[in-house]
Amino acid sequence: MSEKNIEELAGEITQREWKMFHSTQNIGGQASCQNDWETFEIMRKSQWETCNKAVLESYLTDLIKAESAGYNILTEKYARMMEYTMPEEYSKIKDKLPKISEKKQELAEKILEVYLQWRQEVNRNYPKISNAGRPLEKENDTAEVTSVETYYRGELLTYSEKTLELYYSYILECVRDNKNLVYENLMNTVKMYGYSSLEDAEEKL
Repeated sequence: MSEKNIEELAGEITQREWKMFHSTQNIGGQASCQNDWETFEIMRKSQWETCNKAVLESYLTDLIKAESAGYNILTEKYARMMEYTMPEEYSKIKDKLPKISEKKQELAEKILEVYLQWRQEVNRNYPKISNAGRPLEKENDTAEVTSVETYYRGELLTYSEKTLELYYSYILECVRDNKNLVYENLMNTVKMYGYSSLEDAEEKL
């Protein structure tokens, strides 16, 4: 695994996530996005290619362990979002989800705090691009719309404690280097959609 570069690791993670995403059972049946590989690949690879190898290798191990156990991490991710988007439905399933340790919860919230600050900065600089995506905070959650905060919290809580520790360490390193991972993620995304830069995408949207 360690011989793979970031792009290869991001690609393998995206492929494995897709299999889980495609087979996730939703209330009301399968959503149309679960058959849209092209969009899924762009959105997930854009994110994973902003990480370092240690984080990617650890999360890939999480996915492989889950697959071996017949467990769907992506199903858990969307179930956790329901705490804020569909609280009544969530109350019926919450006891079936893995217990979250205090340490894991704390790490996820620390990462989320920095991530949301980065996102606010990007929203100010690129309002058109930002308005085309999710609302920022959980106060805007509905059964139909999931905020960035709720989506990302749901995702972080599916990572192993080891992956969260490595990711938080990497986040702090990025803060010290004045590096905004949300900016880098969005830049990857617009380039995959054929724009030359964020400025180009902002102007043409």
